[in-house]
Amino acid sequence: MAKPVTMFPKVRNEREELLAKLSDAPVEHAAALLDLYELAQVLHEHGTLDLLRGLVGASDDLIGRVARGMSKPESIRASRNLIELVKLLSWFDPETLKGVVDQGETLLATGPIAQSEPPGWWTIFQRMTSRDGRRGLALIAEVMNEFGRRIDRSKTREEEAS
Repeated sequence: MAKPVTMFPKVRNEREELLAKLSDAPVEHAAALLDLYELAQVLHEHGTLDLLRGLVGASDDLIGRVARGMSKPESIRASRNLIELVKLLSWFDPETLKGVVDQGETLLATGPIAQSEPPGWWTIFQRMTSRDGRRGLALIAEVMNEFGRRIDRSKTREEEAS
C-alpha cells in the first residue's frame, strides 16, 4: 500500500523579503535617490514644501471654497468663456501670435503711442486702408457682427422666457 507523502510548504516571510528589498534599494537606485534628495532640498529652500504642506492641511476647506465659488452662475459663465477663448487662441499659429505680440511691444516702446504727439487722422486712415489694415478690420468687423447677432438672440430668448 502507498504511503502518503508529507509535504511541508515553505512559509514565506514577507517582512523579511521587504527588508531585503529595502536594503538593496539604495545600491540599485543610488543615482535616483540622490536626485530625489536634491529635489527635496531645492523644494525646501524655496518654501514649496511648506506651501504643499499647507495645501494638504487646508484641502477640505480649499475644495469647499472652490466648489462654492464655481457653483455660482457667473463662475460657470466665466469658465465656459475661458474655454471658448482657449479654442479661439488655438486657431492662431503660435509664431504668428508671437509676431503680433512682439510688434505690439515694439509699438508701445517706440511707436505712435510712445510719441508725445499722436498720429494724425490721415496717417491713421492710411494705415487702416492698407491691405493688412483692411484684413485686420475685416476680421474685427466679422467678430463684431457675430457678437451683435449673439446678443440679439440672447435678448430674444430672455423675452420669450418672461
